[in-house]
Amino acid sequence: FRESAVGVFRLGDKAVRPLVDIIEGKDKELLAKAKEEKMNPAALVAKAAQVLGDLGSREAVPGLIKLLKYANADDLRAQYFVRMAAAASLGRLRAKEAVKPLQSMLGEEETMARQTYIRALFMIGDPSTASKLTGCASKDHWLLRDVCMYGLAMLSPAKDAKLFDGYEKNARKLFMKDCEEFGIFGEIDCVTEGKKDFETMKAAMKSYRKAVEVAGACGRGR
Repeated sequence: FRESAVGVFRLGDKAVRPLVDIIEGKDKELLAKAKEEKMNPAALVAKAAQVLGDLGSREAVPGLIKLLKYANADDLRAQYFVRMAAAASLGRLRAKEAVKPLQSMLGEEETMARQTYIRALFMIGDPSTASKLTGCASKDHWLLRDVCMYGLAMLSPAKDAKLFDGYEKNARKLFMKDCEEFGIFGEIDCVTEGKKDFETMKAAMKSYRKAVEVAGACGRGR
């Protein structure tokens, strides 16, 4: 993949349309070849989406936005792989058209997928995303809340550093729910052994608050 991706990149603009045809399912010959070689068609689509991000062509944006809804009920890993590749490329393309579709995906329950969507929104840089993240930073389990806080640390104006005071205040109560109901820390004694995990959570929130404060001091969100 790496060698062919570099080759396609060096071809430049002339490579864009054939790659767009792949993500839009129009290159029937190549898809048939992939099937013959027992290659997962989702991998072909995802890799084409990835290279389109390298090429930086606006022509790819509509097709990439459609891929955010790519569905494969029989192979959820493939589904996430394609959606995440499309999101990452839209972020690198700074595609403003993708802001609302990506924001609508912030409720994603797969942690790495949610983080990918948030990072894409950060790269696009739309300020409205920060307000969308405040809700998901205070619900669901810690792993999902954490990626929303991570997004807030990247996008929030300085005045929003105080949000993390509230998140930290509720952290102990939510920690027990994370441990007992969600079981995200594994098979541990939530009252005793789990204390170190709670301290890790507090440290993370402190670092996020500091990041917002420092970014504000440097001029963001004044």
